[in-house]
Amino acid sequence: MVSKAKFRSKMSSPLTEKQLKAKAIQYYRENSVLMWIEQVLNKMFLDNPKDMAGYLSEFFTAHAQPPVVASITITKLTSGAVGMLYKIRVQGHWLQKSETLTQLVYEVPRQHDQALTSVESDDHMEMENLIEEEILPSMSDSPLSYHSLKSMDERLRSWYDHRLTSQQKSQDSQCPDDAEKTDAARKQGGSLTKPPTQGIKGKTSRPATSVAPSEIINLAPPVAFHISAFSMAMLMAACNSTHMSAEPYQAVTEIANELTSEHESNETRIERNQLPLPLVTMVNGLIGGTGGPGQQCKCIRHILIIPKPTLSPKEICEDLLRCKWQVEEMLRVKPFPGSQLLCSNGAPAIPMDRPEKGLDFVLDVLQQLQMKDRFFLGLHLISRAIFDPVKGKYEPVSGCQKTPEEMVSFYADLVGKYPQIQLLIEPFRKEDSQCWAMLHECIGAQTLLASTNVPQSIVSTGSAGAGGSGGISSGLRKTSAPRPPSQLGIPSSPSVATVARWNLSRLPKSFRGVTENHGTTAISCTETNAAIPTGTGDEEQGKPFSSNADYNSATEDNTTERAGDNEAQLCSSAWFVSPEAVQDCCLITELIEATNFMQSQKKSTIFDVQSMKYADVLLLDIAIGLSFSFISLGGLGLPEHEKQLLHWVQAASKYLAPETTQAPSKAYGWSNFGRSCTNE
Repeated sequence: MVSKAKFRSKMSSPLTEKQLKAKAIQYYRENSVLMWIEQVLNKMFLDNPKDMAGYLSEFFTAHAQPPVVASITITKLTSGAVGMLYKIRVQGHWLQKSETLTQLVYEVPRQHDQALTSVESDDHMEMENLIEEEILPSMSDSPLSYHSLKSMDERLRSWYDHRLTSQQKSQDSQCPDDAEKTDAARKQGGSLTKPPTQGIKGKTSRPATSVAPSEIINLAPPVAFHISAFSMAMLMAACNSTHMSAEPYQAVTEIANELTSEHESNETRIERNQLPLPLVTMVNGLIGGTGGPGQQCKCIRHILIIPKPTLSPKEICEDLLRCKWQVEEMLRVKPFPGSQLLCSNGAPAIPMDRPEKGLDFVLDVLQQLQMKDRFFLGLHLISRAIFDPVKGKYEPVSGCQKTPEEMVSFYADLVGKYPQIQLLIEPFRKEDSQCWAMLHECIGAQTLLASTNVPQSIVSTGSAGAGGSGGISSGLRKTSAPRPPSQLGIPSSPSVATVARWNLSRLPKSFRGVTENHGTTAISCTETNAAIPTGTGDEEQGKPFSSNADYNSATEDNTTERAGDNEAQLCSSAWFVSPEAVQDCCLITELIEATNFMQSQKKSTIFDVQSMKYADVLLLDIAIGLSFSFISLGGLGLPEHEKQLLHWVQAASKYLAPETTQAPSKAYGWSNFGRSCTNE
């Protein structure tokens, strides 16, 4: 029998020493081995370390190939506050061994229809099958990067939209009569009770606008929460890889810059080098349905305080904590009848017979601490729930009904009386676009007007089970697979996916990619897609979004565009965005594109980091990495919110290190600061 060695020698002659040397040189050159060795030897000579082997190990570890995802598991844990808890675990191969790249716990709201409780389990299994059959094979071929995140999100969006379309067709075929009624109701505005189409004359000299009916939305199925959490978990895995920047928020910035650099020029590139300021809820309006004494004011959801950007991060943190302690002390010493010391968002609630009572209380807190000159105020308002579609009027205070035009004067007078107010979130329904424009004309030079992608309850705040002071009412959130009508109206801002498509639609078609072609179905039943808002220069600062017919051709491929939908976009100078999958799933690459669009329009951006309470500081790193203008923390009465504030301080302090030349007011991303305002 011929030995293996002899057999190999017959097949090919051995390489000579010269040939071996040539192949080695070629291998080292092609893989930059000599470059790395030369670089580390020169660096080691300059640094002169004592532990040379450790120095070399640290250098090559930092420059090692990024991890490759090996396995992804989703495990059902236990019941949470309002739903079922799940955990995503991502395993990867790195440095010749297997490691856990990230773990993320998230919550999927319970089904209200007990007959559909098995839907959550079905969605869980479908998500696992999708990951096993499509996502994991595509990610196991290459290291984690922005390319893999983008490709993954495109697959998730395509699968999710196709799934919703199939379910909707199946539901329509099973209940054709109900489908016809639903379509008819949607054409009338989503309400079977048709309100008057003409506005009621107000006391203002302006002509009344036509009263648009409240449109009811269909909320996302449970699988949207799985998809959103999975997208964020993969971002965490990429950020936690030690080959990237030392801080996760810096890794987010790197990923965002790489993602958008594909379709941006140097002239249009967004510089993500500003810090968000924390928005903290001082007090809430009372929880709906309690009917406590003094609960006459219906329009206030939260009263916020906004630190001035002339303060250092340490000063901001210390001042905010002192404000929290002062509020707690004042409510203990002299409690309001019917007040609540701690709500689900970490802030207390006090009864208000009018907005001035809550504002005076907050200003009294600041006055006692001698901090009135260190903070501005913001109001997160309730608009849809206080609107009567039959009368076509809002009811900001019990027994005081006002037309949309009269509400313009109501808020303008309030800001005039309290010039410290620098932010109004959701003052009107989306349908009252003319009133947004009128209010912007009155106070837009001083106060930011923020639209939001968070749906509001259409149920009166005085009704049982209405939206509470901690955010969207969990008692009204419906997420069953057939997507039944909810008791929530359309938000004033489109979804993250829609705004992301606006950003891509500004580009040549060759850059739009899969997102535009597949990312349309999810919001087609729930959103009105007007033409893309425009305006990119400094002259657009603080101006309203406006429609532009020139962009119609850029969106001709968008299947959700509907004829005649070219009304002006809401007059908002800021965007309050929540990553929670209430109406649609939230994919991280779509969030990057959407934020990029808003920043290109010179709009302030507010990130709701309290909406996913199990995400720890991940959302904070996203907000810092994407250079949001503000982060909404909620109240500081919850340990997790205080932890997020401390994490922000650490990140901000590093950003504003002594070697940083930027002044604090320039380092923060609040464009509204510096406008004419007095705190007297």
